[in-house]
Amino acid sequence: MICVYKLVCCLFTAVLLCSYNDISTNALKWDGITPWYSDSTCNCNGFSTRCIFDEDLWEKTGHGGHCIDCAANRDGPNCERCRDNYYLSEDNECLPCYCNDIGSRSLQCSRGGKCDCKPGVTGEKCDVCASDYYDFGSSGCKECNCLMAGSWNNQPSCDQTLGKCECKDNVEGKECSSCKPGYFNLDEENKFGCTPCFCYGHATVCWSEPGYTKSLIESVFARNSEKWTAIERGQELDSKEVRYNGKAQDIGVVASGRDPVYFSAPDKFLGDQKASYNQELQFKLKVGNVTDIASHPHDIILEGNNLAVSQAIFGNGNSLPTTQDQVYKFTLHENPDFGWVPRLAAREFMSILSNLTAIKIRGTYSPRGTGFLDAVKLGTAIRGGTGKPANWIERCQCPEGYISQFCESCAPGYRHRPPWRTVPSLSAYRVIATITRIAAIQTQESVSVSTILEETTVRGALEGSTATLWQELRTTASLVPAPTRAPATSSRTQLLFVLNAPRDMPVRGVINAVTDISEQWTPVARGLVQHAIATVMWTSMLSITATEPPASVSNAFTTQLVFIVISVCQVTTEILWLWRRETASLVTATPEEQKEGRTVDHSSAIS
Repeated sequence: MICVYKLVCCLFTAVLLCSYNDISTNALKWDGITPWYSDSTCNCNGFSTRCIFDEDLWEKTGHGGHCIDCAANRDGPNCERCRDNYYLSEDNECLPCYCNDIGSRSLQCSRGGKCDCKPGVTGEKCDVCASDYYDFGSSGCKECNCLMAGSWNNQPSCDQTLGKCECKDNVEGKECSSCKPGYFNLDEENKFGCTPCFCYGHATVCWSEPGYTKSLIESVFARNSEKWTAIERGQELDSKEVRYNGKAQDIGVVASGRDPVYFSAPDKFLGDQKASYNQELQFKLKVGNVTDIASHPHDIILEGNNLAVSQAIFGNGNSLPTTQDQVYKFTLHENPDFGWVPRLAAREFMSILSNLTAIKIRGTYSPRGTGFLDAVKLGTAIRGGTGKPANWIERCQCPEGYISQFCESCAPGYRHRPPWRTVPSLSAYRVIATITRIAAIQTQESVSVSTILEETTVRGALEGSTATLWQELRTTASLVPAPTRAPATSSRTQLLFVLNAPRDMPVRGVINAVTDISEQWTPVARGLVQHAIATVMWTSMLSITATEPPASVSNAFTTQLVFIVISVCQVTTEILWLWRRETASLVTATPEEQKEGRTVDHSSAIS
């Protein structure tokens, strides 16, 4: 029996070998029985040397060799494609897809390796929620529904866990769909989303007033200088100094020395310009030459309501002037991104615009230089017209006793008790600021222990509100340098150094300490203390004349004593002024006034 079995096996093997040899010579012929294992006839594109016979493949293609054990992550009858969940790269390699099994519709990716994501899911591997979606899960991600107008940079995006949208500065809500309290007019074109309610400080609820359209106040100098004037060393020059060029249709100025000359805007750009808040001041400027050109923080100046802000010509992304016309743009907004110093609160910045008394544009940037101005434009809004709606104009919800669109007037039966004003004690500071045009000690031995302060900055800060003065002082303190070297050996210089070094070096520490301590005080108390300390320090910082040192030590002591006395007087008057200012309020009119129906417009009173 065993012999018979061996004989059958031998015969079968012989038949198999004969069939194998026959297939090797002609792979397209098949007897319908014999399996196929030849390397040369498998056609596996070099990725395998083994195959089996596939009858279906034979019937479809006329070639029955189906490759097995394909290498390099290949698959298919001829190893011609990548295996499942792999893709063919540009280098003709099969790489894994790695599609996320939760966020992907399928674990198979496209030829470039991109997975097919579920709704709201993104990423090459479908492993994260898209920018406006959250709650990554088996059904995809949920939509955040962030409002574009209220979203940061107008790009809807939210926290991918909680779904809270990332809002602009003045916008709130899970979907960034509403203005914060005290703001109005959610606008896609507004970088901050909403505009603060001004209302002259009397109301915090307002909304957009219909009927206003966008407009421009312009000077194109088509026929003349349009009443622009020139200012040098704080003095307005003769109108002839503003030179009109009819051919170029611009105006020019020439500096008589090293001091810069400013172009000063005419009345049509001044007055109540609240409508220009968050709009642009734009103009073209060029200079006669670029030799020794220099800029400073007061190239562009806005003044109004005893406040002033300024910035360098290269602020807000602009460049230094050249001999070719360049367009300059400055956004009228208090945000630090726009470069205005000192940094003011929104209401203070708007109060400048509500009674704008000066717009100064520096024209010359080098000694005896020339400057040319053209195409001045100030964005604003007007009632009526056919332009694009200006929805940033407010209508205020006035409290009892106030009426009108901006709550700028008293209601019938009420009168306004204006804040008590001090005697002109600030004139002493004007004298000090004039004498000490720069607050520095510059002795004959060239010892410098202070910083430079412009007269206009000092005066504006001293005449400003408490917050303005405090912010300006903090800004200045951060600029106060330490002494660069030891004083010279003369006894006079050493004594002056001792007298004034304490003035400069601890300023920052005192300011920071008072700020930290006073955070928990009431606003009135904090304002009074900060204003008092600020006034003392301003006086101390101006305590020695800038040009020459005192002739003697006794003169130094006398100078210090005089300024200390002035400081005490100023602190006292300012505290009283602030107290009266904080306690000033509307009062019911007397019977006689009620009979007269007297109302008092107090639009200039910012309380």
